[in-house]
Amino acid sequence: MSLITLQKENYMQMPHQNYEQIVVISKSLLDKTQCNELITRYDNNLQSIVQKTYRDVLITDIPILDIPQLLDSLQYINQHHFKLDLYLHWECFFARYDQGMHYNSLHIDCIAGDHQRKLSFSLLLNDDFQGGDFATVTESSVACDAGKLLVFPSFLPHKISPVESGTRYAIFGWIYGPNFK
Repeated sequence: MSLITLQKENYMQMPHQNYEQIVVISKSLLDKTQCNELITRYDNNLQSIVQKTYRDVLITDIPILDIPQLLDSLQYINQHHFKLDLYLHWECFFARYDQGMHYNSLHIDCIAGDHQRKLSFSLLLNDDFQGGDFATVTESSVACDAGKLLVFPSFLPHKISPVESGTRYAIFGWIYGPNFK
């Protein structure tokens, strides 16, 4: 498991942020065979989400319990690193980014309401494509191989650059908790 730390001076676009650092945890979770099995299982009946200026992706919701080591890893990482107050309520999606597809606008996963997305994750399922980089508010790419899980607070601005060639497959989502205080 590795820590990727974004120091405060690197995210000045967030002038009211008072955190000393924001961390993305990366962990090898699945081998290539497991990743390919997930691609085969979920790469069908995908819904196109197109807002050309900032997002173009094919997705479907999936049960997180189909990947038991995912939920276990998210809970472990939260308990040992983030210590966020979480519910056992989550959303999980399978995504396919074909050539030219992206989520190329920095965004956060937090939402307004009675409960809050607090812990976000992205699990890359393949690495035989060009582009499609996961990047944070610092605009730097986060190195990611097939089977690598990235976990980060939902308030961390992030994006996926356009896929230049090939197809990028990933599972992403978030876990909810009570509103931040």
